[in-house]
Amino acid sequence: MKLYFEVFKKFSDFFGKAKRDEFCAFAMISTAVIVAFEIAIFSVENLFALKVLNTLLGVYVVATVLPSIALIMRRLHCIGRSRRMVILLLIPIVGAIYLVWLCLQEDKLEGCKSHHPTA
Repeated sequence: MKLYFEVFKKFSDFFGKAKRDEFCAFAMISTAVIVAFEIAIFSVENLFALKVLNTLLGVYVVATVLPSIALIMRRLHCIGRSRRMVILLLIPIVGAIYLVWLCLQEDKLEGCKSHHPTA
């Protein structure tokens, strides 16, 4: 959870480094939050509650756009790719899937490598 909130603290850092752990934690928690909102939206029948949930989901998505882009740019730096590849987000679905796949690659720069003990 700490890694998730670190992304929000570094929302304006587009030139730093982001380890794979940080990216995975943020992606998993963000996906879980959005899925939880969607499940709640589909299960609610009250019109007012539906509007409130839709509004909260919209606020969450808007609030996470800039930190997400900053995280992706920092992650691209760590895997040795150009930060300009973030433009792939403009390609619907396929661009986002390819970018996530790239961000899950191993770290190339020395300062980005995780210090997990190898068995």
